[in-house]
Amino acid sequence: MRSAIATTTSEHPWRVGVDGVCGAGKSTFAKSLVRAIQDRGRTVVFIDSDGFHHVRARRHREQGADSARGYYEHAYDFGSLADRVLLPLGPGGDRRYATKVHDLQTDEVVTGQTAVTVADAIVVFDATRNDSVDRVRHDGRSSLGTWLRAGPI
Repeated sequence: MRSAIATTTSEHPWRVGVDGVCGAGKSTFAKSLVRAIQDRGRTVVFIDSDGFHHVRARRHREQGADSARGYYEHAYDFGSLADRVLLPLGPGGDRRYATKVHDLQTDEVVTGQTAVTVADAIVVFDATRNDSVDRVRHDGRSSLGTWLRAGPI
């Protein structure tokens, strides 16, 4: 799979999503994939989903700070991940993407932190499953190269 991804070509960055429940090993797998693709000489962008959280007040508003369900349902700003990363890196996008929209440690909203990548880059991101990201795969405006599901053993 790593070789297949590393040799994929497209007119826009190829986006690879690593999806699964919390603690399934998504980040570990994604970072390993990034290294393997870089070792094959490709430009790789890693998007850390921790830079796409909602602020604490919004995350905790519905079900409190200690709710696992509340975290799962409200922690991530998948709309920003879709609109400010996946779509600009897809067909017709300008390849300018947000590197993060939130600082998890300070709980500050981050604006203007963007980068531009080359057209043949591979973009790897990890995320806990959410319908907003699934929407990007199926809405006809973009297509993700590969979508992996990581689950508990």
